[in-house]
Amino acid sequence: MASFNLDRLWYGPKKPLWPLLPFSYLYLLIIKLRQLFYLFLFKPKSLVVPMVVIGNITAGGTGKTPLLIYLGKLLQEAGYKPGIISRGYGGNHHMPVIVQTNSDPKTVGDEALLIHYQLQCPIVVGKNRYLAAKKLVAMGNIDIILSDDGLQHYGLVRDLEIAVMDSVRQGGNGAYLPVGPLREPLTRLNKVDFLILNTGISKQSTSPLVKKITKKPYLMHYTFKNLYQITQPEMLLALADLKEKTVHAVAGIGDPNRFFKQLIVYGLKIIPHAYPDHHVFQKEDIEFFDENYVIMTEKDAIKCKELSDRRHLALAIDAVPDQNFSTEFLKRIEGLKHGQKTT
Repeated sequence: MASFNLDRLWYGPKKPLWPLLPFSYLYLLIIKLRQLFYLFLFKPKSLVVPMVVIGNITAGGTGKTPLLIYLGKLLQEAGYKPGIISRGYGGNHHMPVIVQTNSDPKTVGDEALLIHYQLQCPIVVGKNRYLAAKKLVAMGNIDIILSDDGLQHYGLVRDLEIAVMDSVRQGGNGAYLPVGPLREPLTRLNKVDFLILNTGISKQSTSPLVKKITKKPYLMHYTFKNLYQITQPEMLLALADLKEKTVHAVAGIGDPNRFFKQLIVYGLKIIPHAYPDHHVFQKEDIEFFDENYVIMTEKDAIKCKELSDRRHLALAIDAVPDQNFSTEFLKRIEGLKHGQKTT
């Protein structure tokens, strides 16, 4: 429950715990020193193929993984051969591991396995991103790398940076870890190549950006596809078929409330069950003694296949960025292909 209390502290109406602010400034000092070390003392390692980092500057979910999946498909449709590196958060690997269809999410992490299912392209997880990237390149048959997270990993050269921010939560209470959600100053967003504002199921942002962010953002929203049975993915069910029905909504993601609110907007009556991000589910977490459907995200469903029955459904979503972003992104990638840094 500690993570939920932190969530309310970081993003809710409660004021930060001011006595703990020195720890936040110590964290910021460490971040600044790391940046200076890589600027003046340590040379970031480079790779033989372009590197694109999709990350965020806050702890918790912002929608970077759905965006990475979208970009992977966009690149594949444009004729590129992307490969993915990920830290594999929640996995128990120690050295870089190649993700395969039968990989255990307890080993490679839930997000990495979801990306593999969606893209069917080479993906390597590892705590050391450079070693993971080297292993990925050694596999061959890739011409661009997408890094799932890693905006703060300055030891690896990146050719493009994309930051994703929740349009409502933004920088939360404005404090740095552990008192607030910030991993870096908000002004860091002004230096990335693309800033994506995730508006959820809405196509418009209702919250103005904080004044420290001057970078013009591109908007991204979600579209819901079908529900499918976790044990039999070919068995589909339209979300509209459950309108006005009571369901259990289960979420072990960065922002469970966003998932719950989206189901409510579609007319479902939900019984919410929130768990920490990357939660390791047990059967009792998703077993409810009634006949109501149990709906969860695809990221959670990956970990619950062996625990599920016909009542357990996964909700498939697509990230949909502005068309202008997609056009500009491919333009920048084409420039990298020819060794150019287009702006």
